[in-house]
Amino acid sequence: MDAILALGISPDKIIYANPCKSEVHIRCSAHVGVNLTTFDSEEEINKLRKCHPRTAALLRFKPLDESGSLCPLGLKYGALPEEVVPLLEHAREAGIHVSGVSFHVASNAAVYRWDVALDGTWHLI
Repeated sequence: MDAILALGISPDKIIYANPCKSEVHIRCSAHVGVNLTTFDSEEEINKLRKCHPRTAALLRFKPLDESGSLCPLGLKYGALPEEVVPLLEHAREAGIHVSGVSFHVASNAAVYRWDVALDGTWHLI
């Protein structure tokens, strides 16, 4: 984050998208004015509530199909369809404003994987 800010990038243009954020780094993002992040678990919501309660957040979806990706990340990151509503409810109860969605199609994914991910996202919204 410091490297990006040192380049003169405005904090309102940065999304803190690390999937496993430490409380120290969340506090740092609040301190420098990075007010948009991602989450895919109740644990992340709880850390946001504690360390940066005014942040907006993007719910990270788990890609439904990562075939063709060199390194699938869905095994580690993202909410399953059945987790979406409970996570949104938990975020609301925690006072975290959910302003959108996010997903990662994995590394070296073919272009058609983006289409599949976007189609899957529309069904969850």
